[in-house]
Amino acid sequence: MPYICKPNVAKTILQTEKTIMHTPRELLYIIIKKEIDKEFGAPFTGAFEDVFGEAYDKEQYIATGICCSLFLSSIIKGFPTEKLHTYVRCVRETYPLIVFNCNKYDELYNRMEETSLSLMDKDLTFHRIETGKSDILEAFDFVTNG
Repeated sequence: MPYICKPNVAKTILQTEKTIMHTPRELLYIIIKKEIDKEFGAPFTGAFEDVFGEAYDKEQYIATGICCSLFLSSIIKGFPTEKLHTYVRCVRETYPLIVFNCNKYDELYNRMEETSLSLMDKDLTFHRIETGKSDILEAFDFVTNG
């Protein structure tokens, strides 16, 4: 029987008798118990891949992009912060987020193909929201300072 990460027990990512590796998207699905919009996190993921190339694993780019989108979902649409923090703690154990600093923010922002993002609200409903540069930079701050 699989167990889900609880806020205070992130080291128990999903386990059965053997450890199961879940993709970042599967982990989010397990936490929110709902299908994920295919565009969720994609603009961030694409920018990270463009800037960092093969320096990281594809799943690390996806995990980092989802973290950015979850953060913006929380501050813009009221997505539950408990679910945000549960996801971040759990995903970091399997897919360490990519490492970058504020020197890369403008380059990453300029590589984003869209600033109209798929974000989730408090009821876990997806919405297409136009975001500004300051929102995107805050998401980068969340990842780099977390």
